[in-house]
Amino acid sequence: MQIHDDLNDCVANPANVDWHQERSSLPILFAQNVDHSQRARFVELRNQVADPRALLEAQTILVSCGAISYCVNELVLRHRQAGQLLAEMELPNPARLVKLLEGTIEPVRHLFEKVGAAAPLSF
Repeated sequence: MQIHDDLNDCVANPANVDWHQERSSLPILFAQNVDHSQRARFVELRNQVADPRALLEAQTILVSCGAISYCVNELVLRHRQAGQLLAEMELPNPARLVKLLEGTIEPVRHLFEKVGAAAPLSF
């Protein structure tokens, strides 16, 4: 749930409180710490997100540097791990847990559909 929250917060417009209070959400940490060609520019923009143009540029860098993809990948991996654990458990009625688990990956499925990308073979 935290990764979902971090993704939503970093793409909010106007800039979410995570930007203004210098909280380090996962996408922001990625863009600030992973070596990529736009890292210095992202760090510079991080303190200027009250300006809508700076926010848009910083959010664009989150996409182009791989921060958003990294978070989506983490969501998919964690969903798969949780699904495997759930399948290994001998529960008399796992339907509610399965439904809960599927609900956590639904925003990722929706994102893939929205951008017209092929979803991973299995979540």
